Amino acid sequence: MGQIKYLSADQNLQRLAFTNTLTMANPMGEYATWLLTGTVTIIGAILVNIENVSKILSISALHWGLTFLVGSMLIGVFVKQCGIAIASGLSTIDTMYSEMENDAGQKMLQELTLNSEDLKGAMSSAFLWPISFFVKKACEKSATDFLASEKRLIKLLCIQIYLTWAQGIFGMIGLLILAFGIGNNT
Repeated sequence: MGQIKYLSADQNLQRLAFTNTLTMANPMGEYATWLLTGTVTIIGAILVNIENVSKILSISALHWGLTFLVGSMLIGVFVKQCGIAIASGLSTIDTMYSEMENDAGQKMLQELTLNSEDLKGAMSSAFLWPISFFVKKACEKSATDFLASEKRLIKLLCIQIYLTWAQGIFGMIGLLILAFGIGNNT
């Protein structure tokens, strides 16, 4: 998507930076998938061989190692969901801009009959609570800040980055606990 005529030069530059930064969400989601796959494989291998594993690992190391690995796995699920939300949000924003830029979109904008309050209500009414609340707030914010949606996705990307770090750290701690627990089965 090129420059948007409704945005100032400064806003177009910011949007360009935001949308290009958001492209890292997909590779981070793929990275999370690989970590998830590895973690699930390790957990599965331990559980299938729990009798033999419990002979060489202390119960405490087994408990805490698996706890951290499951934590890593759960965090990875959220990393994936963030990536999906970012990709979907970016696609929706681009589609909206494309539609508003063409002649039919221009005509639609000129023929709007709802006032801004009714439009916010109409937009949010399709969603269940609490999502409807967030959609209404997003509509309010977008009315005053044309880059509010992109900024919201950047914040979600930051959360995805932090969760990716947490996923890796939890997995690493779990593996270290298991590794250092070998031979300490007292």
